[in-house]
Amino acid sequence: MNLKNRIVANASWLVAERIFRLMVNLFVSAWVARYLGPDGFGALSYGGAVVALFMVFAVCGLQNVVVRELVRHQDDTSRILGSAVVLHTLGAAFGFTLAIIAMGWLALDDTVRLVTAIIALSLLPRFTDVSMYWFEAGMQTNVIAGVRTAAMLIASLLKIGLILTQAELVSFAWAIFIEHLVAAALFLLMYHRHGPGLGQLAPSRYWLRTLAREAWPLLIAGLSVAAYMKVDQLMIGKMMGREAVGVYAAASTLSEICYFIPLAIMTATVPVLVELRQTSRRQYMARYQLVLDALSLLALAIALPVTVMATWIIWLIFGAAFAEASSVLAIHVWTALFVFWGVATNRYLVIEGAQVVVLRRTLVALVINVCANLVLIPLMGVSGAALGLLLSQAYAGLFSDHFDRQTHDFVRLKYGSLRFVRNVRRLRASLLS
Repeated sequence: MNLKNRIVANASWLVAERIFRLMVNLFVSAWVARYLGPDGFGALSYGGAVVALFMVFAVCGLQNVVVRELVRHQDDTSRILGSAVVLHTLGAAFGFTLAIIAMGWLALDDTVRLVTAIIALSLLPRFTDVSMYWFEAGMQTNVIAGVRTAAMLIASLLKIGLILTQAELVSFAWAIFIEHLVAAALFLLMYHRHGPGLGQLAPSRYWLRTLAREAWPLLIAGLSVAAYMKVDQLMIGKMMGREAVGVYAAASTLSEICYFIPLAIMTATVPVLVELRQTSRRQYMARYQLVLDALSLLALAIALPVTVMATWIIWLIFGAAFAEASSVLAIHVWTALFVFWGVATNRYLVIEGAQVVVLRRTLVALVINVCANLVLIPLMGVSGAALGLLLSQAYAGLFSDHFDRQTHDFVRLKYGSLRFVRNVRRLRASLLS
Protein backbone atom coordinates (compact mmCIF):
# COMPACT_ATOMS: atom_id res chain seq x y z
CA MET A 1 0.00 0.00 0.00
CA ASN A 2 1.50 3.39 -0.98
CA LEU A 3 1.95 6.34 1.37
CA LYS A 4 -1.30 8.12 0.50
CA ASN A 5 -3.39 4.96 0.79
CA ARG A 6 -1.81 4.08 4.14
CA ILE A 7 -2.72 7.47 5.57
CA VAL A 8 -6.23 7.50 4.11
CA ALA A 9 -7.00 3.96 5.27
CA ASN A 10 -5.59 4.57 8.74
CA ALA A 11 -7.43 7.86 9.19
CA SER A 12 -10.67 6.48 7.75
CA TRP A 13 -10.96 3.84 10.46
CA LEU A 14 -10.44 6.38 13.22
CA VAL A 15 -12.75 8.98 11.69
CA ALA A 16 -15.52 6.45 11.03
CA GLU A 17 -15.20 5.09 14.56
CA ARG A 18 -15.24 8.55 16.12
CA ILE A 19 -18.20 9.75 14.05
CA PHE A 20 -20.23 6.70 15.05
CA ARG A 21 -19.22 7.01 18.69
CA LEU A 22 -19.98 10.71 18.74
CA MET A 23 -23.41 10.25 17.20
CA VAL A 24 -24.30 7.65 19.81
CA ASN A 25 -22.69 9.63 22.63
CA LEU A 26 -24.48 12.81 21.59
CA PHE A 27 -27.83 11.04 21.62
CA VAL A 28 -27.18 9.38 24.97
CA SER A 29 -25.58 12.47 26.58
CA ALA A 30 -28.50 14.66 25.52
CA TRP A 31 -30.93 12.10 26.95
CA VAL A 32 -28.95 11.95 30.20
CA ALA A 33 -28.84 15.77 30.38
CA ARG A 34 -32.59 16.07 29.82
CA TYR A 35 -33.19 13.38 32.47
CA LEU A 36 -30.86 14.87 35.10
CA GLY A 37 -31.54 18.53 34.27
CA PRO A 38 -28.91 21.31 34.41
CA ASP A 39 -28.25 20.71 38.13
CA GLY A 40 -27.70 16.95 37.95
CA PHE A 41 -25.86 17.15 34.63
CA GLY A 42 -23.70 19.88 36.14
CA ALA A 43 -22.78 17.64 39.10
CA LEU A 44 -21.78 14.80 36.75
CA SER A 45 -19.81 17.15 34.49
CA TYR A 46 -18.08 18.82 37.42
CA GLY A 47 -16.96 15.45 38.79
CA GLY A 48 -15.62 14.54 35.36
CA ALA A 49 -13.75 17.84 35.15
CA VAL A 50 -12.02 17.21 38.49
CA VAL A 51 -10.90 13.73 37.38
CA ALA A 52 -9.74 15.06 33.99
CA LEU A 53 -7.17 17.20 35.79
CA PHE A 54 -5.45 14.07 37.10
CA MET A 55 -6.06 11.75 34.14
CA VAL A 56 -2.80 13.03 32.65
CA PHE A 57 -0.82 11.24 35.38
CA ALA A 58 -2.37 7.95 34.30
CA VAL A 59 -1.51 8.70 30.67
CA CYS A 60 1.95 10.05 31.67
CA GLY A 61 2.42 11.94 28.40
CA LEU A 62 3.65 8.67 26.92
CA GLN A 63 1.46 8.13 23.85
CA ASN A 64 3.35 10.20 21.28
CA VAL A 65 6.75 9.25 22.70
CA VAL A 66 6.06 5.50 22.84
CA VAL A 67 4.58 5.42 19.33
CA ARG A 68 7.60 7.31 18.00
CA GLU A 69 10.04 4.93 19.68
CA LEU A 70 8.13 1.85 18.52
CA VAL A 71 8.44 3.08 14.94
CA ARG A 72 12.14 3.85 15.34
CA HIS A 73 13.15 0.78 17.40
CA GLN A 74 10.97 -2.09 16.25
CA ASP A 75 13.41 -4.69 17.57
CA ASP A 76 13.01 -3.36 21.11
CA THR A 77 9.21 -3.48 21.27
CA SER A 78 8.85 -5.70 24.35
CA ARG A 79 11.17 -3.55 26.48
CA ILE A 80 9.59 -0.27 25.35
CA LEU A 81 6.06 -1.50 26.09
CA GLY A 82 7.07 -3.19 29.35
CA SER A 83 8.66 0.02 30.58
CA ALA A 84 5.59 2.00 29.52
CA VAL A 85 3.36 -0.35 31.57
CA VAL A 86 5.42 0.34 34.71
CA LEU A 87 5.26 4.12 34.19
CA HIS A 88 1.52 4.01 33.46
CA THR A 89 0.81 1.96 36.58
CA LEU A 90 2.76 4.30 38.84
CA GLY A 91 1.19 7.34 37.21
CA ALA A 92 -2.35 5.96 37.53
CA ALA A 93 -1.92 5.24 41.24
CA PHE A 94 -0.49 8.72 41.80
CA GLY A 95 -3.26 10.39 39.78
CA PHE A 96 -5.99 8.51 41.61
CA THR A 97 -4.52 9.48 44.98
CA LEU A 98 -4.34 13.14 43.98
CA ALA A 99 -7.91 13.09 42.68
CA ILE A 100 -9.20 11.72 46.00
CA ILE A 101 -7.24 14.35 47.93
CA ALA A 102 -8.28 17.22 45.63
CA MET A 103 -12.00 16.45 45.66
CA GLY A 104 -12.10 17.38 49.33
CA TRP A 105 -11.26 20.94 48.34
CA LEU A 106 -12.85 21.13 44.88
CA ALA A 107 -16.10 19.22 45.46
CA LEU A 108 -19.20 21.41 45.78
CA ASP A 109 -21.14 19.01 48.04
CA ASP A 110 -21.27 15.37 49.19
CA THR A 111 -23.01 14.20 45.98
CA VAL A 112 -20.33 15.71 43.77
CA ARG A 113 -17.67 14.25 46.06
CA LEU A 114 -19.07 10.72 45.61
CA VAL A 115 -19.49 11.14 41.85
CA THR A 116 -15.88 12.32 41.57
CA ALA A 117 -14.55 9.36 43.58
CA ILE A 118 -16.36 6.84 41.37
CA ILE A 119 -15.22 8.43 38.11
CA ALA A 120 -11.66 8.58 39.48
CA LEU A 121 -11.59 4.77 39.55
CA SER A 122 -11.36 4.91 35.75
CA LEU A 123 -7.74 6.09 36.13
CA LEU A 124 -6.54 2.75 37.46
CA PRO A 125 -6.87 0.52 34.36
CA ARG A 126 -5.13 3.02 32.04
CA PHE A 127 -1.93 0.93 31.98
CA THR A 128 -3.64 -1.05 29.21
CA ASP A 129 -3.11 1.96 26.91
CA VAL A 130 0.24 0.46 25.95
CA SER A 131 -1.54 -2.13 23.82
CA MET A 132 -3.20 0.70 21.93
CA TYR A 133 0.21 2.27 21.27
CA TRP A 134 1.40 -0.95 19.65
CA PHE A 135 -1.59 -1.03 17.29
CA GLU A 136 -1.16 2.68 16.54
CA ALA A 137 2.54 2.29 15.69
CA GLY A 138 1.65 -0.59 13.37
CA MET A 139 -1.12 1.51 11.78
CA GLN A 140 -3.74 -1.06 12.82
CA THR A 141 -6.29 1.55 13.78
CA ASN A 142 -9.20 -0.74 12.93
CA VAL A 143 -8.50 -2.62 16.18
CA ILE A 144 -8.44 0.61 18.22
CA ALA A 145 -11.69 1.70 16.59
CA GLY A 146 -13.39 -1.63 17.29
CA VAL A 147 -12.43 -1.73 20.97
CA ARG A 148 -13.53 1.83 21.65
CA THR A 149 -16.81 1.34 19.83
CA ALA A 150 -17.64 -1.85 21.73
CA ALA A 151 -16.93 -0.24 25.11
CA MET A 152 -18.98 2.82 24.21
CA LEU A 153 -21.98 0.75 23.09
CA ILE A 154 -21.98 -1.24 26.33
CA ALA A 155 -21.82 1.93 28.42
CA SER A 156 -24.50 3.65 26.30
CA LEU A 157 -26.91 0.77 26.72
CA LEU A 158 -26.25 0.86 30.45
CA LYS A 159 -26.98 4.61 30.62
CA ILE A 160 -30.21 4.18 28.65
CA GLY A 161 -31.24 1.43 31.04
CA LEU A 162 -30.52 3.74 33.98
CA ILE A 163 -32.74 6.44 32.50
CA LEU A 164 -35.59 4.02 31.84
CA THR A 165 -35.40 2.69 35.39
CA GLN A 166 -35.16 6.24 36.82
CA ALA A 167 -31.82 5.62 38.49
CA GLU A 168 -30.01 8.00 40.83
CA LEU A 169 -27.28 10.41 39.68
CA VAL A 170 -24.50 8.27 41.19
CA SER A 171 -25.40 5.36 38.91
CA PHE A 172 -24.32 7.37 35.88
CA ALA A 173 -20.89 7.85 37.42
CA TRP A 174 -20.59 4.06 37.70
CA ALA A 175 -21.50 3.78 34.00
CA ILE A 176 -18.54 6.04 33.12
CA PHE A 177 -16.18 3.83 35.12
CA ILE A 178 -17.56 0.66 33.52
CA GLU A 179 -16.88 2.02 30.01
CA HIS A 180 -13.19 2.53 30.86
CA LEU A 181 -12.98 -0.90 32.48
CA VAL A 182 -14.49 -2.67 29.47
CA ALA A 183 -12.18 -0.83 27.06
CA ALA A 184 -9.15 -1.82 29.15
CA ALA A 185 -10.16 -5.49 29.17
CA LEU A 186 -10.78 -5.53 25.42
CA PHE A 187 -7.45 -3.86 24.61
CA LEU A 188 -5.62 -6.47 26.68
CA LEU A 189 -7.50 -9.26 24.92
CA MET A 190 -6.72 -7.91 21.44
CA TYR A 191 -3.06 -7.36 22.28
CA HIS A 192 -2.83 -10.92 23.64
CA ARG A 193 -4.28 -12.24 20.38
CA HIS A 194 -2.46 -10.07 17.84
CA GLY A 195 0.57 -8.63 19.64
CA PRO A 196 3.89 -10.11 20.76
CA GLY A 197 2.21 -11.36 23.94
CA LEU A 198 1.80 -10.04 27.45
CA GLY A 199 4.37 -12.49 28.82
CA GLN A 200 7.09 -10.98 26.64
CA LEU A 201 6.83 -7.49 28.13
CA ALA A 202 10.14 -6.80 29.85
CA PRO A 203 10.78 -3.36 31.37
CA SER A 204 14.36 -2.15 31.26
CA ARG A 205 16.19 0.57 33.15
CA TYR A 206 17.30 2.20 29.92
CA TRP A 207 13.78 2.55 28.53
CA LEU A 208 12.31 3.53 31.90
CA ARG A 209 14.78 6.41 32.05
CA THR A 210 14.43 7.29 28.38
CA LEU A 211 10.63 7.29 28.30
CA ALA A 212 10.38 9.19 31.58
CA ARG A 213 12.89 11.80 30.41
CA GLU A 214 11.13 12.27 27.06
CA ALA A 215 7.59 12.19 28.44
CA TRP A 216 7.80 14.39 31.54
CA PRO A 217 7.46 17.69 29.64
CA LEU A 218 4.43 16.24 27.85
CA LEU A 219 2.97 15.09 31.17
CA ILE A 220 3.23 18.59 32.63
CA ALA A 221 1.95 20.04 29.36
CA GLY A 222 -0.94 17.59 29.43
CA LEU A 223 -1.76 18.67 32.98
CA SER A 224 -1.77 22.28 31.80
CA VAL A 225 -4.00 21.42 28.84
CA ALA A 226 -6.42 19.52 31.07
CA ALA A 227 -6.42 22.43 33.49
CA TYR A 228 -7.15 25.13 30.91
CA MET A 229 -9.73 22.91 29.19
CA LYS A 230 -11.54 22.13 32.46
CA VAL A 231 -10.70 25.06 34.75
CA ASP A 232 -13.63 26.95 33.26
CA GLN A 233 -16.10 24.36 34.61
CA LEU A 234 -14.36 24.30 37.99
CA MET A 235 -14.40 28.09 38.26
CA ILE A 236 -18.03 28.27 37.12
CA GLY A 237 -18.95 25.67 39.75
CA LYS A 238 -17.22 27.59 42.52
CA MET A 239 -18.49 31.01 41.37
CA MET A 240 -21.98 30.18 40.04
CA GLY A 241 -22.98 26.67 41.19
CA ARG A 242 -23.86 23.25 39.71
CA GLU A 243 -26.66 24.43 37.42
CA ALA A 244 -24.39 26.89 35.63
CA VAL A 245 -21.85 24.08 35.14
CA GLY A 246 -24.61 21.99 33.53
CA VAL A 247 -25.48 24.78 31.10
CA TYR A 248 -21.84 25.32 30.16
CA ALA A 249 -21.18 21.59 29.88
CA ALA A 250 -24.07 21.17 27.45
CA ALA A 251 -22.53 23.72 25.06
CA SER A 252 -18.97 22.46 25.46
CA THR A 253 -20.13 18.87 24.88
CA LEU A 254 -21.41 19.90 21.44
CA SER A 255 -18.45 22.12 20.60
CA GLU A 256 -15.84 19.54 21.63
CA ILE A 257 -17.39 16.86 19.44
CA CYS A 258 -15.19 18.00 16.57
CA TYR A 259 -11.98 17.76 18.63
CA PHE A 260 -11.61 14.15 17.54
CA ILE A 261 -10.82 15.26 13.98
CA PRO A 262 -7.23 16.47 14.50
CA LEU A 263 -6.55 13.62 16.93
CA ALA A 264 -7.72 11.03 14.39
CA ILE A 265 -5.84 12.62 11.50
CA MET A 266 -2.61 13.06 13.46
CA THR A 267 -2.80 9.58 15.00
CA ALA A 268 -3.13 8.15 11.50
CA THR A 269 -0.32 10.22 9.97
CA VAL A 270 2.34 10.39 12.71
CA PRO A 271 4.02 7.05 11.84
CA VAL A 272 4.34 8.20 8.21
CA LEU A 273 5.53 11.68 9.24
CA VAL A 274 8.24 10.16 11.45
CA GLU A 275 9.48 8.14 8.47
CA LEU A 276 9.45 11.20 6.19
CA ARG A 277 11.31 13.27 8.78
CA GLN A 278 14.14 10.74 8.65
CA THR A 279 14.36 10.73 4.86
CA SER A 280 13.32 14.13 3.43
CA ARG A 281 12.71 17.38 5.30
CA ARG A 282 11.07 18.93 2.24
CA GLN A 283 8.55 16.13 1.78
CA TYR A 284 7.94 16.10 5.53
CA MET A 285 6.97 19.79 5.61
CA ALA A 286 4.94 19.46 2.41
CA ARG A 287 2.95 16.63 3.99
CA TYR A 288 2.39 18.73 7.11
CA GLN A 289 1.11 21.59 4.93
CA LEU A 290 -1.53 19.30 3.46
CA VAL A 291 -2.54 18.19 6.94
CA LEU A 292 -2.93 21.79 8.14
CA ASP A 293 -4.84 22.72 4.98
CA ALA A 294 -7.36 19.99 5.70
CA LEU A 295 -7.64 20.85 9.40
CA SER A 296 -8.26 24.55 8.72
CA LEU A 297 -10.95 23.87 6.14
CA LEU A 298 -12.70 21.41 8.43
CA ALA A 299 -12.59 23.77 11.43
CA LEU A 300 -14.13 26.67 9.53
CA ALA A 301 -16.73 24.39 7.94
CA ILE A 302 -17.84 23.46 11.46
CA ALA A 303 -17.60 26.82 13.25
CA LEU A 304 -19.50 29.02 10.79
CA PRO A 305 -22.80 27.07 10.56
CA VAL A 306 -22.82 26.19 14.28
CA THR A 307 -22.47 29.88 15.19
CA VAL A 308 -25.45 30.79 13.01
CA MET A 309 -27.66 27.94 14.27
CA ALA A 310 -26.53 27.77 17.92
CA THR A 311 -29.93 28.65 19.45
CA TRP A 312 -31.80 26.11 17.33
CA ILE A 313 -29.18 23.39 17.99
CA ILE A 314 -29.35 23.77 21.78
CA TRP A 315 -33.15 23.83 21.82
CA LEU A 316 -33.38 20.74 19.61
CA ILE A 317 -30.83 18.62 21.46
CA PHE A 318 -31.01 19.69 25.10
CA GLY A 319 -34.33 21.47 25.41
CA ALA A 320 -35.52 24.79 26.84
CA ALA A 321 -33.91 24.19 30.24
CA PHE A 322 -30.50 24.67 28.61
CA ALA A 323 -31.42 27.74 26.50
CA GLU A 324 -28.60 29.84 27.98
CA ALA A 325 -26.07 27.40 26.48
CA SER A 326 -26.67 28.80 22.96
CA SER A 327 -24.56 31.92 23.58
CA VAL A 328 -21.80 29.73 25.04
CA LEU A 329 -21.86 27.44 22.01
CA ALA A 330 -21.60 30.35 19.54
CA ILE A 331 -18.31 31.40 21.19
CA HIS A 332 -16.94 28.03 22.26
CA VAL A 333 -17.14 26.44 18.79
CA TRP A 334 -14.45 28.83 17.48
CA THR A 335 -11.91 27.11 19.69
CA ALA A 336 -11.98 24.35 17.07
CA LEU A 337 -9.60 26.16 14.70
CA PHE A 338 -6.97 26.72 17.39
CA VAL A 339 -7.41 23.25 18.89
CA PHE A 340 -6.90 21.70 15.44
CA TRP A 341 -3.73 23.71 14.94
CA GLY A 342 -2.55 23.00 18.49
CA VAL A 343 -2.83 19.23 18.09
CA ALA A 344 -0.86 19.34 14.84
CA THR A 345 1.80 21.60 16.42
CA ASN A 346 2.24 19.39 19.47
CA ARG A 347 2.80 16.30 17.32
CA TYR A 348 5.29 18.30 15.22
CA LEU A 349 7.21 19.35 18.32
CA VAL A 350 7.29 15.79 19.65
CA ILE A 351 8.68 14.51 16.34
CA GLU A 352 11.30 17.30 16.49
CA GLY A 353 12.15 16.36 20.09
CA ALA A 354 11.04 19.75 21.46
CA GLN A 355 8.60 18.61 24.14
CA VAL A 356 9.70 21.39 26.50
CA VAL A 357 8.20 23.94 24.10
CA VAL A 358 4.81 22.20 24.45
CA LEU A 359 5.13 22.52 28.20
CA ARG A 360 5.99 26.22 28.15
CA ARG A 361 3.17 27.30 25.84
CA THR A 362 0.50 25.29 27.65
CA LEU A 363 1.50 26.75 31.01
CA VAL A 364 1.16 30.26 29.61
CA ALA A 365 -2.21 29.34 28.08
CA LEU A 366 -3.40 28.11 31.47
CA VAL A 367 -2.46 31.41 33.11
CA ILE A 368 -4.27 33.33 30.35
CA ASN A 369 -7.42 31.23 30.82
CA VAL A 370 -7.53 31.58 34.60
CA CYS A 371 -6.94 35.34 34.50
CA ALA A 372 -9.51 35.81 31.74
CA ASN A 373 -12.10 33.77 33.67
CA LEU A 374 -11.57 35.81 36.83
CA VAL A 375 -12.47 38.94 34.86
CA LEU A 376 -15.02 37.63 32.35
CA ILE A 377 -17.18 35.23 34.43
CA PRO A 378 -18.38 37.99 36.80
CA LEU A 379 -19.06 40.22 33.76
CA MET A 380 -20.57 37.74 31.29
CA GLY A 381 -21.42 34.60 33.26
CA VAL A 382 -20.96 31.28 31.46
CA SER A 383 -20.34 33.07 28.14
CA GLY A 384 -17.35 34.78 29.74
CA ALA A 385 -15.82 31.38 30.50
CA ALA A 386 -16.20 30.40 26.84
CA LEU A 387 -14.47 33.62 25.75
CA GLY A 388 -11.65 33.04 28.23
CA LEU A 389 -11.09 29.56 26.81
CA LEU A 390 -11.07 30.94 23.26
CA LEU A 391 -8.37 33.47 24.15
CA SER A 392 -6.17 30.83 25.76
CA GLN A 393 -6.62 28.45 22.81
CA ALA A 394 -5.71 31.23 20.37
CA TYR A 395 -2.44 31.73 22.20
CA ALA A 396 -1.64 28.01 22.44
CA GLY A 397 -2.65 27.17 18.88
CA LEU A 398 -1.24 30.17 16.99
CA PHE A 399 0.34 33.17 18.71
CA SER A 400 2.81 31.16 20.80
CA ASP A 401 4.41 29.94 17.56
CA HIS A 402 5.86 33.42 17.03
CA PHE A 403 7.86 33.21 20.27
CA ASP A 404 9.54 29.82 19.69
CA ARG A 405 12.27 29.40 17.10
CA GLN A 406 11.31 25.73 16.66
CA THR A 407 7.95 26.79 15.19
CA HIS A 408 8.93 29.81 13.07
CA ASP A 409 8.71 27.70 9.92
CA PHE A 410 5.65 25.85 11.12
CA VAL A 411 3.56 28.97 11.78
CA ARG A 412 3.93 29.90 8.12
CA LEU A 413 2.19 26.66 7.25
CA LYS A 414 -0.75 27.69 9.45
CA TYR A 415 -1.16 31.05 7.77
CA GLY A 416 -0.80 29.31 4.43
CA SER A 417 -3.63 26.97 5.37
CA LEU A 418 -6.01 29.94 5.43
CA ARG A 419 -5.77 30.38 1.64
CA PHE A 420 -8.86 28.31 1.23
CA VAL A 421 -9.41 28.37 -2.54
CA ARG A 422 -5.83 27.38 -3.30
CA ASN A 423 -5.85 24.76 -0.58
CA VAL A 424 -9.01 23.09 -1.85
CA ARG A 425 -7.35 22.71 -5.23
CA ARG A 426 -4.14 21.41 -3.65
CA LEU A 427 -5.98 18.87 -1.51
CA ARG A 428 -8.03 17.72 -4.48
CA ALA A 429 -4.86 17.28 -6.55
CA SER A 430 -3.22 15.31 -3.73
CA LEU A 431 -6.18 12.96 -3.36
CA LEU A 432 -6.43 12.36 -7.10
CA SER A 433 -2.70 11.79 -7.62
